[in-house]
Amino acid sequence: MGEPAPLFTIITVTWNNLAGLKTTAASIAAQSSADFEWRVVDGASKDQTPDWLATCETPGLIWISEQDNGLYDAMNKAIDKARGRYLIFMNAGDEFADSDVLARTSDEISRSPADVLYGERYHDNLKIAGDWALTAEIYMAGKSFRPLGYPVCVFERGGVSQSSDPKVIAKMYRERLWVNRHILGMNPITSRAILFVKHGVERIRHRFPGLYDRVRFRKARQ
Repeated sequence: MGEPAPLFTIITVTWNNLAGLKTTAASIAAQSSADFEWRVVDGASKDQTPDWLATCETPGLIWISEQDNGLYDAMNKAIDKARGRYLIFMNAGDEFADSDVLARTSDEISRSPADVLYGERYHDNLKIAGDWALTAEIYMAGKSFRPLGYPVCVFERGGVSQSSDPKVIAKMYRERLWVNRHILGMNPITSRAILFVKHGVERIRHRFPGLYDRVRFRKARQ
């Protein structure tokens, strides 16, 4: 018989971000629970990432380094091989909020399981909005969502979805609009109103990050 499947599969996709990958690895290695596997999909990086992965001793590491067709193709490769009951997506540079996140979440699952568990985050596609589409599809399928009520991760800022490039923003708006209309079934007025507010908040985050952080995380400091 093979080894029992872990509770969690941590999925990390990366490309030419060795420094960020090391940050994520250190965060994973510090977890007090070992009930996980860590699947890294590297897009044939040229910054010595494959060499480092070959010597990395982070528990549960399984990795590949090869050409892919972008972020979501890499994520799907890991999903196809994942053995965990719950998938956790952490890109290179992301960190767990603290060393007990997995242990604490495991306890939460044993008390009250759900299809989707989500927590708070510290800050920190479809080519850009693929994660938005996936969440929407899971929601529309009637799966159960439950907030954990505590921070799970620290996002590294600077990803494609956080770009301030007008062309990227316009494409992201079109993709999110498509998700709202064709997956969530929103009427055009509601969909555009929601995106107007969301993109307005994101423009504030880009232009005034300090102000955004003070407002966004004021409860966490209280």
